[in-house]
Amino acid sequence: MRIDKWAVTAQEALQAAIGVATDANASQVEPIHLLKALLGSGERNLSAIVERVGADPHAIEAEVDRAIAAAPKVTGGNAELVREEQLRQVEELLARAVERGRGVGLSDDEIAEMLALVME
Repeated sequence: MRIDKWAVTAQEALQAAIGVATDANASQVEPIHLLKALLGSGERNLSAIVERVGADPHAIEAEVDRAIAAAPKVTGGNAELVREEQLRQVEELLARAVERGRGVGLSDDEIAEMLALVME
């Protein structure tokens, strides 16, 4: 998969997810790291979708923070992050958006689909 073909915002989201996982000393990049990165990005799209389904984005972010804090940690110099199947699915969703010429960003439906993958 050619990440350099993704929209800049998609590349930034994945990079931010890797940063969240690294900061949390996680053994792998998980969808929850992507959700944390998206919630913390300052983009209103995700918050608006969360609110539309009747949830509180701040409460979700707090729960995400708790889940990340409670997750197992990796210590030592050889810790390497590995992406899980769900994150691969998110990558494929972003790649499909780019292939359709949607290089500027994601639609509400695409963001909702990513959320569904993250919440599995």
